[in-house]
Amino acid sequence: MDNLIRGIRVLHQNAIRIEADERVLYFDPYGVQGAPHDADYIFVTHDHYDHFSPEDIGRVSKAGTTLVVPESARAAAEAVGLAVLPVQVGQSAALPGVSFRTVPAYNLNKKFHPRAKDWVGYVAELGGGIYYIAGDTDATPEARAVRCDVALLPIGGTYTMDAEEAADLARQLPQLAENLAPLFEKLKSRLLALAERLPDGLGTGLRAGVEEFFKTGAGFGTKLYATLFSWASGIIGRLPDAVLFAVTAILSSFMLSGELPAIRGWLRRTVRPAWLEKLQTLGGHVRTTLGGWLRAQLKLMGITFLILNVGLLVLRVRYPLLAALVGALFIGVGVGLGVRMGGASGGDDALAMSIEKLTGIGIQWVYLVEDLIVLTLSLSYIPLRRIAYSLLTVILSGQLIGLVAKKKPAAPDAGAEPAEEL
Repeated sequence: MDNLIRGIRVLHQNAIRIEADERVLYFDPYGVQGAPHDADYIFVTHDHYDHFSPEDIGRVSKAGTTLVVPESARAAAEAVGLAVLPVQVGQSAALPGVSFRTVPAYNLNKKFHPRAKDWVGYVAELGGGIYYIAGDTDATPEARAVRCDVALLPIGGTYTMDAEEAADLARQLPQLAENLAPLFEKLKSRLLALAERLPDGLGTGLRAGVEEFFKTGAGFGTKLYATLFSWASGIIGRLPDAVLFAVTAILSSFMLSGELPAIRGWLRRTVRPAWLEKLQTLGGHVRTTLGGWLRAQLKLMGITFLILNVGLLVLRVRYPLLAALVGALFIGVGVGLGVRMGGASGGDDALAMSIEKLTGIGIQWVYLVEDLIVLTLSLSYIPLRRIAYSLLTVILSGQLIGLVAKKKPAAPDAGAEPAEEL
């Protein structure tokens, strides 16, 4: 371990120099003193100015230096004039004397390093050691899955994990390898036992394959797990939300549909015929009601989308304020009409109506309290400026709901003749 640490120098901020096996690697060179011009490879984790600094890259690079950058920094890196290797999240690559793979680097509850940017940390193997250079990140699931000999973690706290979180992550990294090692040793022993029961030719071949596969010990299994985990997380992280929702909805429906015959059979055997008939009638009503509700929602969404875009185009008003005002108008009037007729568009409406009935508090104030609770919880991931616009929306919409809901439909005149049926 001393030999691995001896070649590491933390230069300034997140700038790191590693020298091993006659290779010199720089990670995020920034604030470099002098002009050593000794870098064989320069790795950049993301394109913030204090991580991707063309001036400092020029100070450490030499003829033949390769610059490794995430895809988002590719264009700027090519302007530096070095050989550029762009990489993506979950990618593995090899250069003379060093192999590496990328790990996603992002914030869990901060806005400074969004996961969608596909910025990276690096797990580099050289000189007989495995080095994890995390970049600007929090203690993410992908970071916890890394197996390494040396971990270089940020501890700033404001833009990254803090010192306590980094210490906790550092303690878990070797523990993960220790926990997984017995599992892979067990797998290896079972495969070797299977090889013993096979005919000589097949058994010898399987035994040699197993020994080759596990030649680096159980640590290979941990490394394989971490690579697959990062690869899968990278793919899922790049999927648009709509696609991810559609895929999960389709899979859930498919799996449920496979059990429908069994569920129906169980209901027929368990439920009495009279109740079964009532349930079938109720199911038909629910399907009709949901179908009508979905059609109404789609129409309302289409009209709202059209009006909003026309308004934004004609009035040339900044998006957030106009969206807050128009959103309050549509929510207030739409929900207010539903409440006035005794209906509820969702769980929060039903809760508000129940609280109003039990306590006598005006429904607009119940809505306001509900929305304030939600917005307070949302401060953990939504910027304060957007919360302010949302607060404007809920205040105005709540008052509109109360105003519209108070106007009960007029009762029919007792003396009036009933309308003639068609």
